[in-house]
Formats: sequence, structure tokens, C-alpha cells
Amino acid sequence: MAFSAEDIVPDSPTNNFCTLNPLTARNCSVSEGNLKFQSVTHNDHDVMSSIAIPTKGIWYFEMCRSEGDLYFAVAPIEWYQANTNNTSERGYIRSALYYGPETSSNWTSSYIQGHGAGDGSTFYYAQSGYNGSINDVHTCCLDFENQLMTVTRANVGVIQAPLNNNIMSYDFVYVGRSVTGGSWPLSSGYFNFGQDPTFGDAKSPPTTTYTDANGIGAFYYQPPTGALALCTANLPDFTPTVNDDTPQEYFKAVTYTGNGTGQSITSVGFQPDLVWIKSRIIANHHQLTDSVRGDNQALASSETYSEYTGQISLNTNGFSVTGSANATNNSSNAYVAWCWKAGGPPDLTSSPTKPFAKNGVQYETLSAANITAGTITPTAMSVNTDAGFSIIQWTGNGLASKTIGHGLDVRPAMIIHKDLDGTDAWLSWHQSLSSGYYIQLSESNQAFNNVDVWPSAGITSSVITTTANATRFNNYNGERHIAYCFAEVEGYSKFGSYTGNGSPDGPFVYCGFRPAFVMVKWTSGGGLTTGSWRIMDTARNLYNPATLDLIANEAVSETTYGNDDLDILSNGFKWRSTGSFHNTSGANYIFMAFSEQPFKFSNAR
Repeated sequence: MAFSAEDIVPDSPTNNFCTLNPLTARNCSVSEGNLKFQSVTHNDHDVMSSIAIPTKGIWYFEMCRSEGDLYFAVAPIEWYQANTNNTSERGYIRSALYYGPETSSNWTSSYIQGHGAGDGSTFYYAQSGYNGSINDVHTCCLDFENQLMTVTRANVGVIQAPLNNNIMSYDFVYVGRSVTGGSWPLSSGYFNFGQDPTFGDAKSPPTTTYTDANGIGAFYYQPPTGALALCTANLPDFTPTVNDDTPQEYFKAVTYTGNGTGQSITSVGFQPDLVWIKSRIIANHHQLTDSVRGDNQALASSETYSEYTGQISLNTNGFSVTGSANATNNSSNAYVAWCWKAGGPPDLTSSPTKPFAKNGVQYETLSAANITAGTITPTAMSVNTDAGFSIIQWTGNGLASKTIGHGLDVRPAMIIHKDLDGTDAWLSWHQSLSSGYYIQLSESNQAFNNVDVWPSAGITSSVITTTANATRFNNYNGERHIAYCFAEVEGYSKFGSYTGNGSPDGPFVYCGFRPAFVMVKWTSGGGLTTGSWRIMDTARNLYNPATLDLIANEAVSETTYGNDDLDILSNGFKWRSTGSFHNTSGANYIFMAFSEQPFKFSNAR
């Protein structure tokens, strides 16, 4: 079989160019190396790019219209993920791809249109109308340094619009049309993100091709000064500074077999500050131990127990388990341990004590650790600003709306809290919940609306605010409290939401990395009344689809609950089943995910 030049793309083990993502295609097909878009219906068709556009720098790509209208947009991922099952509300993006008057035009039936989502955010899209010439090459430059979007047709007719950088997280390129009613021409087009300036042989190979500012790619036209191709070589490195930039320095899931006497698990490779263990075989409770509370001080996510004596101690390269407890080391039984690194253990025994550990250094005071002091001083802390993870312990004073410094320097994306001395439920907060809502880690309930628990406005880049109702929830007078605070770190962690579509072709959820751990929780909608916290990881699920599931809020063994089929991908995950706990049509879900490998370096499974 002979290959022509346009059939060969310059992807390599060290660099992969953006394409259209077939896992997100709706009523359309992608082909020609996932660079060609072809609608299969006369309306309601769209697909998104495989790589998110970093919101810093200057980015450039080209497209060539083959048939009908070619609409493309640049918009945040949340609008796609939130409404993947609803034609009329498909994240605002889809309706905006068609509706709206022309606002700026330098050529016939081609324009850039701004669209607001009602929350102050705006995105922009461009239309290539079918009054133009077939096989015209359009260019798009997204300049986040100067907040400007520039589109051309046939290298003339330049039109521009300001970019509003008030986005929720990741921007993507979208192409398609989503509108109900009418009968519109079928559309098709070919994209070039730097790998094919012939657009699938629609254009004759240009005499001269052009590279981006880093000398990467092959473009039909000269990219603007400083512009980069959307490819992995141009993506930023993993943010934390560790050996080889690997997330395994901060999170790792490991499996082991109990021996009934005691053993050290050294495969973690670092000293963890939080170890969460669950038996895979025995219907027994989860057990959590952290470096702030100390060795063998246990909590059970699957129960509302107060703190009790456990069997886990933390070591320099992992952890040890003692005895033959079902929860951690029963003979011949299989276990999984999820391990996170924070700032190291605080020193609570020396004189003077150094109760505040930050990035591996112990401090006597919050000011010495450069941690903002709230109105309650923690009794101990462990903070890792690189990994976006802190553990805080404090004693409640029974007063309303008190603040506690978390040390992360950015706003947390999720907080998991437990009263250590009481038997109340685990009170958690997630950035994707509506303002005033909270969720319980130990329960299968929906999210609750109660601003008294975690006042959203009180969760800032420096502090968390306790209950607005004195003596309740997370500030019981005289009782000890623990909070695990997580912030998003690009390439390492993601805390988001999506809406189920009730289809085996489930929603695609972008993380920006290949996940090692995914925990999903139903929060509302879909006609459901309950929905447990489901945990998948790559230590137990070696191949796609991942099917082995554990439930954070239940003392049950591992199994394939509710047809849990999950594809773990190089840049996120996608459900391949319709289980009520993760993909009911119209149901809303939150998730937390940690990385096995950043997308810049990851391969598919």
C-alpha cells in the first residue's frame, strides 16, 4: 500500500500535534489522521480538539473549508462537559456556533462573534460562510498576551476581536454547528495544527512552508511573530519541580498482599503524608492515616467514626502495616493504598516544637513558614505548594465564621473535613458545587444547600472559613478537626464536573493528563436519590476499560458495580457504560483526579 506525502504526519515520541478528538464527535465523523471534519446530519454536529489551548502565549492554526458552512469556536471545557446530553443547552457553545448577529466583517459571510454565558465569561467564534470560495485557507491566531483573536481568509480580510480571559479553566478549539430545526447544508473541512499544509491534498503543496516561533510544524501561511503550533512540545512542563517532572513524586497508588503479621510497603518511593488503604477482597472499612495526626491514628471514610487506633505508620519510602487487621494486612488478601505527599511531618516532640511543615521544612510559627494566619491557629500543618496539597489540624472554639490559613497560596479546589472527636459525617466542599453547597464523603447523599457549612466566599487563596453558625459543623468547641485541602496543579491534579448522557458512548472528561486515580460522585439530577463515591485507579486497572471499582463511603469489596467501564486516556477519561453512579442521563457529577503522567509526556493505554 502506497502512502502519499499528505498521509504522513510528523508526530514522534517527543512531540504530538493537536488533532480533532473523535471521542467528542457528535453526529459527525473525523478522518484523515483526525484532521478532517465531516457532518453526518444537517444540524447538531460538533467535535473538539485533542489538546487544550494554554491561556498564556500566542497560538496559531489553520483550516480549509471543503463543503457547506465551517464554524469553529474557542471555548472553555466546562461548557462542553456540563451539558453533553442536552442539545438546547450544550454548554452554551453549541447554540453560539450558529446564533447571533454579525458584529464585524471584512469579507462576505465571515465574522467573529462574541457570546456571553450569563456569568461574565465570554468566548469567541468565527464563521466561514459558504459564500466564500471552497478550499480557502483560514487562519486563526489566539494572542493571550494581548487578549486578541485574529482570523483571516486566504491571508486577506483580517478581522479581530478582543479575547476575554475570564475563563473557568481550559480552552479548546471546536468545529461544527448545533442548532435545532431547519435543514442546513452538510459541512466539512480540514484542520492543520502544523502537520499538513496540503489539507489532505485539497491544496497543492506550497512552494514554501512555514514553522512556528520554535521552528516546529509546517504551515501554509506564515504564523504571526511569536505564535506557536498547538503540540505537546510547546506545552508547559509539569509545574512542580521534581526529578524528571513525574507526578509519582507526589501521588502514587500501590497494591500489596497482606501477610498477617506486619510488613513495610516500599514501592511508594517517597514518604507519604496521607495514606488511604482499602481491602480489595474483604468488606471492611477504609483506613486513612496522615503525618499531621501521626502514625496509627486512623479515620474511616466509609463511616462517621471519630479518630481511632489503626495499623498504619509512615516511612521514608512508603508505609508499614502491623498485625493482621482486615482493614490493612489480613493474610493473603489484596489491598490498594493511595498515597499523597504534602509538606512532610510536623515536629511535635522537640522543644521548641515545629508544628508547621511546608515543602519539606519544619517551622515554629506560621509567619516563619510564610503562611497567612487566620483567626484560629492550627495545632499542626503539612503543606506542599508545588503539589497543591495541605493537611490542617485545629481545635474548634465554637465561634462563627473563623478563618484558618491553608498555606497553598491559591484557592483550594476541594476540601475534605472530619471532626476527629465527633461522629459527624465527613463535610466536604468542591469548587464545582453551586455556591453554598457541600457534600459528605461518608454518605451517598446529594449535595446539600447550607451556607453555614462551607461559605464559598470564605474559601480564598489564603484561608478557609469555618461555619457561619456558631458551635456547629467544622468548629465544634474544644473538638479537634482535620482538613485535607487540594488545589489544582496543571498536569498533576484536576477537580471538575460533568453531566451524564446515559449512553455507552459516555462523556469525555478532559484532565490534561493521564489519570492514575479518579474519584467520581453524583451530586444532583438525573432522577437519582443516591450516588456513592466511586474510585478507579491504574494500579488495579492495568488495561482499558477499567472496571474494578471501590466505594469511598461503603465498607464493601472491590467489584464491577453498575457496569463501570472507564477508558483512562492520555488526556482524561471517558465512560463506556451507563451505570447510575457515574453516567445517568441528566445527572450531575463532580470528580477529583490525580496524574500518572502529564499529557505533554503521556501515551495512551
